[in-house]
Amino acid sequence: MDNATLIDATLPTITAAPDTCAACTDAASEAAAFIAECASERYGFSAKQIAQLERARELGADVDTLRTLADARLVAEGSTITLPARYAGCSRHKGWARLGRGSSAIWGEYNGVGYAVDEPGTWTVYSHDGFRREQRTTWKVQHVTVGAEIWTIAD
Repeated sequence: MDNATLIDATLPTITAAPDTCAACTDAASEAAAFIAECASERYGFSAKQIAQLERARELGADVDTLRTLADARLVAEGSTITLPARYAGCSRHKGWARLGRGSSAIWGEYNGVGYAVDEPGTWTVYSHDGFRREQRTTWKVQHVTVGAEIWTIAD
């Protein structure tokens, strides 16, 4: 027996699981390649963002969902996200987060660093330091299905 035959005989035979298809493995490798590209220094993603994308991939997110998560300014696992308030750390901080207007408005709950919101839509966040500085920001909040879970993004 020559060396080539000996090597071929000792290599394990790799067979795909019956429920694995070529399109599934292509989608998984495409998702892994997308995350690797995001992790490169070229794009400047943080370790936390890469970890979130990896978790989403593990839950079964496709590449389009991964792109949506990567493009979002804020991502939270679960149905609630905290929208930042610029002057929340100031001793005389005043502010609010609101979805809608008038008596039908939904208000976010202040949690010490921003406003926790769980309804999709266009939220307005107002923050004032108690003196002269103030800021008003608009965030578009959306729910995204990642595998069997609901994640929340804001732009």
